[in-house]
Amino acid sequence: MKIIKTLSNMDLKKQLIIAFIAFIIFPSLFIGIILMKFSTNKIKELAISSAIRNNEQVIKNIDGFLEMVIKLSEQPISDPQMNAILHKDYSSLSYPEYETSNDFDAAGRFIYQKIVSYSDLIDSVILYSAASNKVSGRVPVDYINIHYLETKFYQEPWIQKTMNKGGEYSIIGIHQECLLSPQKKHVISVGRNVIEPGTNNSLGIILINIDVEKLEKLWLDIETTENSRFYLIDEDNNIIFSKIKSEINKKTSSVFGQEILFNDKTAQSMMLLDQKVYLISSLSSLSKWKVVSIIPQNELFSFAQIMLKIIIFSIVGAIAFSIIIAVVIATGITKPLFKLNRKMREVAAGNLNVAIDIQGGQIGEISKTVDTMLKEIRRLIQQIYQEEEKKRKAEMLALQTQINPHFIYNTLNVIKLMASMQGVKSIENALTSFSNLMAFTVKGEASYINIKEEVRFIQDYLAILDLRYYNKFKVQYDIDEEVYQYKTLKFLLQPIVENAVFHGFDNIDRKGELQIQIYKEEKSIIFQVKDNGKGMKDNTIQSLFLQSQKKFSGVGISNVYERLKLHFGSPYGIFITSQLGEGSVVMIKIPLIRSEKNENIDC
Repeated sequence: MKIIKTLSNMDLKKQLIIAFIAFIIFPSLFIGIILMKFSTNKIKELAISSAIRNNEQVIKNIDGFLEMVIKLSEQPISDPQMNAILHKDYSSLSYPEYETSNDFDAAGRFIYQKIVSYSDLIDSVILYSAASNKVSGRVPVDYINIHYLETKFYQEPWIQKTMNKGGEYSIIGIHQECLLSPQKKHVISVGRNVIEPGTNNSLGIILINIDVEKLEKLWLDIETTENSRFYLIDEDNNIIFSKIKSEINKKTSSVFGQEILFNDKTAQSMMLLDQKVYLISSLSSLSKWKVVSIIPQNELFSFAQIMLKIIIFSIVGAIAFSIIIAVVIATGITKPLFKLNRKMREVAAGNLNVAIDIQGGQIGEISKTVDTMLKEIRRLIQQIYQEEEKKRKAEMLALQTQINPHFIYNTLNVIKLMASMQGVKSIENALTSFSNLMAFTVKGEASYINIKEEVRFIQDYLAILDLRYYNKFKVQYDIDEEVYQYKTLKFLLQPIVENAVFHGFDNIDRKGELQIQIYKEEKSIIFQVKDNGKGMKDNTIQSLFLQSQKKFSGVGISNVYERLKLHFGSPYGIFITSQLGEGSVVMIKIPLIRSEKNENIDC
């Protein structure tokens, strides 16, 4: 409610700007938030899917390479020469050293031509004969660790695993190649027990070793982020490949600091190595190895963050541009209104001579209408003023010319002088009062007179009436002297007093009492005339406001009522209360009118 009240107290321009901004910002924010959430989620999904697809591609490349090596491991089985060499028992031959040397060279050429030459990833190949219990062929041929061969080679778990699998291939995880390499390099291997067709007898084994450092060639075309880590892990969770050489052939738990369950085609969000990362893993159905990509979240979702910034900047820019447009539009709409408002304030302050010239649009049409209206108001005011002025002058002239009051006034002065010379005091007093009445009647054309003058006029008028009715009533005055600094309408009290004496005291069996009270009440002057006459009915009171009575001054109560309404309006006027047999009270209420300036009405 407080916000609504604050908004309602703002000027139209601010209200329009706030409305425009609200209509712009809230939908923009709503759409922007939805768009950002949807876009970032979608981009994150795409990033994760892309990383999983990268892993799948690496798995596909590795499996494709292993399948080729597995195929190559079948070569000795299908080749007659190799079958013959593997069947020989050199101990029963006449020249075993010669045969052994020839067969070794032949086996070496076969291995190189049929196996090693197919891929530069193949590091070494060993062909072992069960019949001779010797290595029938190897590549390379420049080095062999005889001690290792005679003491440990055949006890290695991967050799035992290969020999125990019948004729099936065996994919061997990471291990050190100690037989043909003096550096004891890390390799993975594909081994096979060479089985004689038909008899299923073991002729020996073939072991094809692949250098793990060369495996990276299988995924060189796969894009990775700057700080991402890539791992190839065997089925025993030993690391086959890592860019960090010291991590190769170590358990994943020792490198990652925790046990991790590697699921196929999954992306796990976790804290790893003090960093928030996504761990994406894919499993090979052929080798049971795992391809694992560890990507920092900020790098994996870097494009999403860029898109988020672009969307935010776009929304902020659009909102800022829209606000500028809103301000321009609001200014264009309200500028003519403010101009019209300033002009109307001048009109409200009393300046009806304002010229309103606002061009264009509906505001321009309104300004033209208001300008036309002001011109018409000025014309009507002038017309009314002229008509009222003529009416007032005519009324006053009519009053002054009823019985040529100037002539009567001068004549009365002569008679008064004669009465004074002869010592007739009562006639002199009566003539003085009557002379004052006539002087008041012919005095100027002003609508307003000082209250003190109005009181003197009533006193003289009642003195004449007292002569006429000869002590039939008495008068009591209660006048606050403060009211003498104010003015009133001329002939305001005379019709009220005349009605009280002529009608109120007519045919009553007691002496009439007339109380005239004048006092100030807040910002008003109250005239109250109270009599103890015979009173009036309600319909009689109503008729007083309608009758056009012709009395001493030519002004009746209805005329007083009309003049009060014309000059002052509500809440001022004449108010009559009466009780049959008890009398009447007439109250007249007018605003404070300073004696210094007639037109300064303190309402």
